[in-house]
Amino acid sequence: MLNFVKNYMEKLFIWFEEFVSPEEAGNLNVRPLFGLFMLGGFLVVSVFVFDLVLTVMHPAKDWHGAFGDFFGGIVNPILTFLSFMGLLITIVMQRVELRETRRELEKSAKALEEQSSHFKLQNFESSFFKMIEIQRSCVASMAFGSVSGRRAFSGFCKTLNSFLVRENVNLSSRKAQHELVDELRIKNGWRNFWDQYQLEVSNYFSNLMVLIRFLDGWQENDRVYIEILRSQFCDEERVLLLYYGIYHGGYIGQSIIRLGLVEGLNLNKLTFQKDTSLLK
Repeated sequence: MLNFVKNYMEKLFIWFEEFVSPEEAGNLNVRPLFGLFMLGGFLVVSVFVFDLVLTVMHPAKDWHGAFGDFFGGIVNPILTFLSFMGLLITIVMQRVELRETRRELEKSAKALEEQSSHFKLQNFESSFFKMIEIQRSCVASMAFGSVSGRRAFSGFCKTLNSFLVRENVNLSSRKAQHELVDELRIKNGWRNFWDQYQLEVSNYFSNLMVLIRFLDGWQENDRVYIEILRSQFCDEERVLLLYYGIYHGGYIGQSIIRLGLVEGLNLNKLTFQKDTSLLK
């Protein structure tokens, strides 16, 4: 008997759930409303039976009116109270649903943010490695006399050092002020080098500066990409980059320092080793 009642109540609940829940609402917890519905039905039936029993046991001439008055007077407050409770339960259920919806929206927003960050990283890496390939192409196209590719930087480096030595001699003969000797030597030496080899090296430095600005502007400031860029340079390239940064100074010099692009430079490649301290 107990199992029969239990099964019947479960079937009744399934019907009630399908009746009050729209198809697009998903799985809603309507069991509190079902309990309230069953309580209301039980009370109404109980009052009806009780009123019927009293009427049969104590018949009166106007028993129809007495029966209706008693039944209505008892049932109406009960149904009103149950309706109010049902309204409160519905409000609570809606608040729960709104809270769950808010959580799902937060999860979706977080997922979209992570997806956006992933796409941003992908775009950055794609652009970065494309620039690296362009820079490698510039290196491969370099030429110093009959020497080409990365080996050409050895000739450029030696030539630049010779210009610096020549300027040092000229300034010494003119007895320039001591504190200006190094600055003038580098500026004049680099200017002479640039005037003679601008056609060969300008494209290399232009592309390199674009790459440095791009990497320096990357908000994540990931050292992995900086190390990848640093690994592209030989010592002779670092020498040219050192004097390029000293000559231009400002943002270019600060970016070279900030990214550590001349760190690990072999000082034997420099005629004036103290020049490393002039990069600012």
